[in-house]
Amino acid sequence: MQLTVYNKRCSYRLFFLLTLSALSSLLHAATPVGSLSYSTDISVILGGTLMEDEGLLDDNLAGSRSLVNLGSIPNNAAIDAYHNLGNGNHLVSFDTSVNLGGTTYEPADVVRYNGSIYIMEFDASTKNVPSGVNVDALSIDNGNLLLSFDQTVTLSSTTFDDEDLLRL
Repeated sequence: MQLTVYNKRCSYRLFFLLTLSALSSLLHAATPVGSLSYSTDISVILGGTLMEDEGLLDDNLAGSRSLVNLGSIPNNAAIDAYHNLGNGNHLVSFDTSVNLGGTTYEPADVVRYNGSIYIMEFDASTKNVPSGVNVDALSIDNGNLLLSFDQTVTLSSTTFDDEDLLRL
């Protein structure tokens, strides 16, 4: 392909756009995905593995899938937010109130499971999260909990829309 530049001004614009495009590609380079963890809303068989609707499956994207041990999750609960801490601990939130290990967790709470016990990681009631709100995404960034809720909420006089991420 041959590119013909008709004047100096066009040449500078073209150089600027190509430079901007190259920088944008470098700054926003895709992070390779090594695995996916997911939960379905029905029981399914995926790659020969039965996953109940309250279960979580880890897929290494190379043909291997394995169930993630999150202990005994009640049949009426579905996982709607999850983060693997990578040290045997998992953060999880559910679409409904659940009783785990004698403690009731609400849909806006985040629970840590360390392989044997459940611990409250984020207690929505102590942060004035309104009743009826549900955590629908969570992650960790530089040691800070990131949360998204399923509806607009106002916390400490700041309003967050349902697609926003809150850093706690």
